[in-house]
Amino acid sequence: MVTGHRTVRGEARYGYGVLSAVIAESTPATVGEWAAQLLEVVNQGLAFTSGGSIGRAFVTFALPVLDCLADQLMVDVRGVGFENTSPQSPLPVISHRAATQSLTLVTMYVTIARCVPNWDVDSPPNYSDLQAAAFIMNEDLWVTWNQLIAKIADGTLFAAPCMGVALAPPTPLEAQGGVGGWVFSLQAAISGFTPGA
Repeated sequence: MVTGHRTVRGEARYGYGVLSAVIAESTPATVGEWAAQLLEVVNQGLAFTSGGSIGRAFVTFALPVLDCLADQLMVDVRGVGFENTSPQSPLPVISHRAATQSLTLVTMYVTIARCVPNWDVDSPPNYSDLQAAAFIMNEDLWVTWNQLIAKIADGTLFAAPCMGVALAPPTPLEAQGGVGGWVFSLQAAISGFTPGA
């Protein structure tokens, strides 16, 4: 982690956490390394839930494929893009305008998929089984949210050259095929690099 970081509290909804005062170049491997770090951090948090950490945890190259063969934890990178650096942008973005002129954001998704009682018209699951599954998934939600917020706040979610992270509100997985869970999305500000330079 690069030294010389400072914490910008700002408004909680921005969630950019710790910002780097030193802008280091990324490498071709940076985004993949961040995805693996994110996977590990989330699974460490899940160890404190009733459902426990997930053995089938991996970084995937595409949208996650869901099945009820086993619980799954997946991280995928959805793309990169520029953050608007207008005067109405969050303070962390504005603070880097002079140094970077624009801010590149990497978008990553975390999918927590647990096996839940499957709904069959002829034999619907017992309500107590559904409630037990909901209890575990609610723990997953709350523990993962707090785990990510804590890591963002102290600047340890991603190593340099990460300049800040914004976490969006999680959304539930649509009930399908005996799978339920949550999807978390976040954007990490990253410096670029010149290939071959």
